[in-house]
Amino acid sequence: MNVDRGYLALAAKYVRRQAKQLSEQCRGIETGDDIEYVHRARVATRRLRAALRLFSDCFGSGTGRRWRRALRRLARRLGDARDLDVQIEFLSATLAKQNDPQVCLALSRLAADCQSRRDQMQPRIRRAVAQLQRSGILAEMQAATKRILGKINAETVDVASVRSCRRTAKQIRRALNEVLSFQDSLDDAEDAQRHHDMRIAAKRLRYLLEISQPVYRKQLGLLIEMVKELQTYLGDIHDCDVWLGIVEQFAERTRRAIVRAYGHERPFLSVEPGLQWLRNERRAVRGQLFASLRQFWSDLVEQRVWSELAQIVEQAVETGAPPVAHALLLAPTEAEPADANADAAPPNPEASDDAARAANNGSHGFSSKKGEQALPPWPCRRAGRATRQPLSR
Repeated sequence: MNVDRGYLALAAKYVRRQAKQLSEQCRGIETGDDIEYVHRARVATRRLRAALRLFSDCFGSGTGRRWRRALRRLARRLGDARDLDVQIEFLSATLAKQNDPQVCLALSRLAADCQSRRDQMQPRIRRAVAQLQRSGILAEMQAATKRILGKINAETVDVASVRSCRRTAKQIRRALNEVLSFQDSLDDAEDAQRHHDMRIAAKRLRYLLEISQPVYRKQLGLLIEMVKELQTYLGDIHDCDVWLGIVEQFAERTRRAIVRAYGHERPFLSVEPGLQWLRNERRAVRGQLFASLRQFWSDLVEQRVWSELAQIVEQAVETGAPPVAHALLLAPTEAEPADANADAAPPNPEASDDAARAANNGSHGFSSKKGEQALPPWPCRRAGRATRQPLSR
């Protein structure tokens, strides 16, 4: 395997961290009922799959494919469960603020339907986790990465090698171009499928930026925040679209059940007004979020964020090293090596950044290097924050 040591160290350290994280969350799913175990396991699975695609040449093509297949099977189960968990949370929060009896009736029945399906799913989740554990895939990942790190004497290796820099930059460039290929969908509020595709592309870009942090000396934090904000807008919009489908499916199931029980659908008339309220509410929220997304995207374009990122990765591809100074690259907040604590347990992967934004009054500015004009503060969430009700990530 003719791969340079820095690139191998980058791959092995990241995959090892995520495999440990997933292993911990799987143990939580097997022994507890906290829905956050499912959420964190889902995120770790996604990050592992993204890393295995990027580092496909580090573990052998056959091994990498086998690992990805096993993770994909688990990801499907976790995704379905997480969606239902957040649907139930949303309905509970909405019911707590509702006084209209018809709305409460419809939402209560919808919540009971979601809870019933979630209860039926839990044994399947645990079987999927047990199957992954029995396969030994996670232990195999940790053993393989430990072996690589020992073989290359990782403590003495700089992960920001020419190979690491060029490989990650090319993948970031590809992911950025994919995001930009969907920007015309923002001219059409009804183009739900391409908004969904843009969300997936933004998520892929974000994960690549996170994986590449050690190569850029932990200076990609601001870019990651921007892409995360974009992903959240698109995710919230997709959630509204999903809710409209959920309501239609539930209405049809309920109508059929009533007709089977009573021979007519008149009892359904007591549920329909509440379901219509939820349809109207989700459409209204979607409209507000889409308007905010368009403004957010316009601000990013005006501040040349995408063109500057393209310039950064082009330079990295050409030179094999990231720029020494750039307004989009922020210095690390702590003076520590980029690879420090590589085997430490990672923090909550979806931890909220609201506190950090509040401390900055909702505005982040680009760092200014000497002799360089500072870009204006980057835009953060506006009207969408107040109306946000996520379904899933």
